[in-house]
Amino acid sequence: SFQILGHSPFVMSFQLVRHFSRTASTSKVVKAPLQLFSKEGKYATALFSAASKLNVLDKVEHDTKRLDDLIKSDKRLPEFFENPILKRAKKAEACGKLMEALKFSEPFKKTFDILAENGQLKLATSVVKSMQTLFSVHHGNVGCVVTTAKALDNNAVQELKMVLESFLEPGKVLQLQLKVNSSLIAGMTVNIGDRFVDLSMVNKISTYEKMLSNAA
Repeated sequence: SFQILGHSPFVMSFQLVRHFSRTASTSKVVKAPLQLFSKEGKYATALFSAASKLNVLDKVEHDTKRLDDLIKSDKRLPEFFENPILKRAKKAEACGKLMEALKFSEPFKKTFDILAENGQLKLATSVVKSMQTLFSVHHGNVGCVVTTAKALDNNAVQELKMVLESFLEPGKVLQLQLKVNSSLIAGMTVNIGDRFVDLSMVNKISTYEKMLSNAA
């Protein structure tokens, strides 16, 4: 039985490596290029670490793209993953047959076996997205989400990109995503890599309110 004890990415990656390579040293698990703390992120981290250790990252990246394409092209697949009515054993059996039919790499198939056995196939689509994030960072891309109270004009966007790129290491490529959230009132929030900065007016107001409350 290929079970996971808890959701530690280190436990998962150790078990994946041990399962596929009895002769490989498991004393050191290869770290993923980015820390992901969500449940789906931990599964993705375990898969990335095991694939790196087993030198099959290219295959797993290809598998990730193929499954993502299938999820986007056939709505029945994500509906199957997220179906809460199907019994766990039936979903696990069907998922296993799907992985075999599509001839995915062993680490990729076993990760989805784990998801199925743990009753977590509902996370499948999110695991794929987390894997894409890890591979993007692995290739030197730095994801950055900037949320502003109102849309920025082109000049403001270019200035923002210049400022953000100045903080990147040489060779890194900024992948900027812009969002609008009027509840921020003014200012912005910046989520770059694994760092988060809140420069919004609503955050300042909240801070002032706490200061006044503590002073009362």
